[in-house]
Amino acid sequence: MNKEIAIAEAKYPDAVILLRYIRLGTYSIRGDKATPVAKLLGLIVSRHTTDRSLFCAFQADKLDTYLPKMVHAGYRVIILEAE
Repeated sequence: MNKEIAIAEAKYPDAVILLRYIRLGTYSIRGDKATPVAKLLGLIVSRHTTDRSLFCAFQADKLDTYLPKMVHAGYRVIILEAE
């Protein structure tokens, strides 16, 4: 998965990468885009316990609400499925 994320980030550096966790029913945004997207969507930014990187997350049923907001704000969005 990390390889796929790195490829997407290299090809589309301005894009927001949404990681879809099917088992958890959530989407997650990591890294430097987590803070501005969280502010836009009214989400809380947290740090991973393992690597201390920033992330924000939301329930999968909110995608229909949050995706148009990100696109309208000018973000290019890529959705990748995580394990």
